[in-house]
Amino acid sequence: MKTFFLFHSNWSVSNVRKLLLLVFLLVAVSASAFTPTHFRISVIRMNPMAYPSRDVSYGYMLSVKNDSVNLYLPYMGRAYQLPYGGGDGLNFKEPIKSFKYKMGKKGGYKISFETRHEQEIYKFNIVIYPETGSTSIDVVPNQRQQISYDGRLESEEK
Repeated sequence: MKTFFLFHSNWSVSNVRKLLLLVFLLVAVSASAFTPTHFRISVIRMNPMAYPSRDVSYGYMLSVKNDSVNLYLPYMGRAYQLPYGGGDGLNFKEPIKSFKYKMGKKGGYKISFETRHEQEIYKFNIVIYPETGSTSIDVVPNQRQQISYDGRLESEEK
């Protein structure tokens, strides 16, 4: 969305200042609508390493809230070592370690963190484009094959 302002020669300095303040406030409000430490992603597609991509049913998600991650994700791929009973996909809530984020190109956020569940360490690399709502999640477990997911950014109310 592009917006253009047309300045007239009869505008006073006061009117120009008010307009600039309004533009600054609008930019500040839109930039603060997404916070990298509090978000929820609804997963719509899984991309396993050794299998074709698949659409997934409703309900799979990843959410980050301050210092913890809550996820319910399907998993397809080779497991090198699993706990007794075979494990239960990627379904857990754990504290986050080494959380980092930076503003990427084209207005996206690159978020990375680690977490540990039982005996396995997971590295997450997430790319979020708040303007379009599109997301990409890469999960690198230390005892399974890597898997990635595509999803949509949800509002924080859920």
